Amino acid sequence: MLFKKLPIVIQLICMLVITMVIPTTVIVYYSTVSLSQYSENEIAESVLSQLKSNSQMNERELFNLVQNVLTIVENSNIRNMKGISSYETLNSNYANISKGLKLYTHLRAIDDNSTLIQSMAFIPQDWNYVITSDKGIQRKEEYTDLSWLEAASEEMQGVSGYWYPRKENAIPVITYLYQLNRLTTSVKGYIVVNIEESKVCDILNYGTYKTDSNAFLVQNDGSIISDKDKSALLKKEHHLPYIQQIIDTQSSEGYFYLEENGERILCAYFKPSNREWIYGVTYSMEEMLTGVNQIRRSEIILMLITMSFSSVVVIAYAIYFSKPMRQLAGALKKKNLIIQKPNGNELTWLVQAFEDVEKQEEKLYETLRSKEKDTKSRILYNLLIGEVDSEEKQEFSYLFPYKLFVVGIIAIDQRKAYLEKLNAKSRSYQRYLLLEQIESYFPEHYRVQATRYDGGGIAVIVNMESYDQNQSPKELAKIFREIQKSAKEIFEHTVSIGISGLHSHYEGVHECAFEAMEAVTGKIVQGANSILFWKEKDEKRKHYYYPYEHNEKITNYLSVCDLKGIKEEVEAIEKEILSQKPIVEYENIKMIFNQLASIAVKFMVERNINIGKVLGKHSDIYTLIAHAEILEELKNGVISYYAKLIDYLEEQNSKQVGEGNYQEKIISYLNQHYKEDLVYEEVAEQIGISYSYLRKIVKEETGKSPNDYINKIRIEEVKRMLLETELSLNEIAVAVGYHNVQSVIRYFRKYEGITPKEFKQASHT
Repeated sequence: MLFKKLPIVIQLICMLVITMVIPTTVIVYYSTVSLSQYSENEIAESVLSQLKSNSQMNERELFNLVQNVLTIVENSNIRNMKGISSYETLNSNYANISKGLKLYTHLRAIDDNSTLIQSMAFIPQDWNYVITSDKGIQRKEEYTDLSWLEAASEEMQGVSGYWYPRKENAIPVITYLYQLNRLTTSVKGYIVVNIEESKVCDILNYGTYKTDSNAFLVQNDGSIISDKDKSALLKKEHHLPYIQQIIDTQSSEGYFYLEENGERILCAYFKPSNREWIYGVTYSMEEMLTGVNQIRRSEIILMLITMSFSSVVVIAYAIYFSKPMRQLAGALKKKNLIIQKPNGNELTWLVQAFEDVEKQEEKLYETLRSKEKDTKSRILYNLLIGEVDSEEKQEFSYLFPYKLFVVGIIAIDQRKAYLEKLNAKSRSYQRYLLLEQIESYFPEHYRVQATRYDGGGIAVIVNMESYDQNQSPKELAKIFREIQKSAKEIFEHTVSIGISGLHSHYEGVHECAFEAMEAVTGKIVQGANSILFWKEKDEKRKHYYYPYEHNEKITNYLSVCDLKGIKEEVEAIEKEILSQKPIVEYENIKMIFNQLASIAVKFMVERNINIGKVLGKHSDIYTLIAHAEILEELKNGVISYYAKLIDYLEEQNSKQVGEGNYQEKIISYLNQHYKEDLVYEEVAEQIGISYSYLRKIVKEETGKSPNDYINKIRIEEVKRMLLETELSLNEIAVAVGYHNVQSVIRYFRKYEGITPKEFKQASHT
């Protein structure tokens, strides 16, 4: 403690004298360790960079190869081979041979243009020949062993192709296997590309520092794909410590050191995100650091000389240097810039003083940066909701130099489906992308700010110097239409945009936001993907609308299970709403459809019908109505609600009357009236069931639709009359209920496979 309180000059001299005995040892140790460590790190980083560069070069070559395969698939040459399923057929005529040669020429051209490819082949699945770039067109049994193909195809997942290391005629290759499918071509089979492993190895070892380096490529399971040691290929060399260590690590790239036979080895690795492959390389650090060790020895000698000279200089300079330091420390003490009095000399005082100042500056900087980040979005949001404080008003002259304001609200259509499709992070990123683009769509005479608004929407505040009642709305509509297109590309979902009326001064922005939100609700009639301008309501024309005259009709239709009548009534209500767009408002429309849903609920309650049992997941119709954004959704939801109820009622009616009775009535009626022009809806009404239920019963009883069943009966009667009477075909057609001979011939051919004339001739032979 006494030493620390000594003046700085005395401390410096004492330190130099005391440490003079060991300065060389300390400096040499520091320099050798630091230099060695720095050199090793620099070498390792350089090696890793070279490995990544080589692996990327290899990946580009493989990507180009895959692109060439896709050109083969997209080209019509393979499709043209459809139907030429045997070697004999291929050689049967010049046209077939020409098609095969075109495909061979395409394969050969790709092979010639790539330094990696050993061979390419088109291998049809069920044909007895193959087309290759190196051997031309051959029978399968004359081609190389294809037993590996089955194993490789079983390992494939998806339709993007599969890399399969193997040996082709004892030569190591990496095979790219692409399976043709119905999405690409109607021909089943494979495109096979064999890459020479040795050339991949050359790429991986390109530009290495020493010849004893070894770049390798392994799969995630440890199988070696490429290596200078060819005896290790296709083996799982887990006994090699560096391969196992690379597989176990979680990082995608890096390096480490290991000892092997007394030698220090550098191992660098890189794991591409798009493949289940690992690139690696090993180096001997002893040879890599040869030059560094020479530098270290020279440095030790230089440091010894320098230390001797510098010690003398430092002592002299310390005396001169300490004077201004002591003066500065004294000045800081007088001005109370040191918060806590330190125990020590002048230097300690100065260090403490600067640390205190630095902490205060850092705290101030963090505060200002955080405030700057949040201030703008907070000001904009407060402006939209009408809660602006006096401090925020100072920012308006910078953000909004003009007096006139319009606000646009961008709202996602079918928001519930959008929320279910994406998570919060993805939605936030999409909003960010759109917010970054919005300002660029407006000309220079606008000042525009955009921010997130309630419900996940985006509010666009448009500030302008002047506003033309005719031209400005057109210009704004055009701009927002372009924003709408960009939003659809970003969100992969349509948006509707509500645009407010014009207000002056920033105090009117809150009113603008309210008007824009109100305008958005107009899409319930206009439909999704709309641009909607707010219009001031005409109180003289406003009145509450509800189609009461339809209620009783819908109840009556429910009683007789007439879904068609209900649909007509609901569609009539929709038509009336659309015809009164300026009068019927958003809340009024929601109320109308809630009332329509209530008719079904009241009907079930009055008859003691369990709503949940009847409607299941459709029972929460009111939630569906609340979330519906357009009139079409409301209409379809209510009709589906009624249809579910009618299905239940018809099922109950059939149980009471007896379903067998209905089957007998329907089949009997059709057998008796098959000659007539039947309207099946009227037939169902006479029997007392719905048309859909009639179709269901006929299908279950006969396996045919009502129309097919009637035509089958008629054709059977035609056959009988052809054999037992001398009537002409025209007379027979009229007798069984057809209006012309062409109908008889068409249906006869459909059910019998021949014409009536052929049938009659065959019966007489």
